[in-house]
Amino acid sequence: MAREIKKTEKDIAVLEKKLAAPGFAERAPVEVVEEARASLRSLRERLALLEQARQLAEEL
Repeated sequence: MAREIKKTEKDIAVLEKKLAAPGFAERAPVEVVEEARASLRSLRERLALLEQARQLAEEL
């Protein structure tokens, strides 16, 4: 589970960096920007679930 959390955190960092790039949102097609934002939301939700699962596993 720790490996999945680490990978998800890395993927989030990559997308955040991409979306924060000065010209990305301006130059990229709207669909690409929206897809990146949707992926970021999905990854953040996945990370939250993974962290909850890890906490539950630690409590057992």
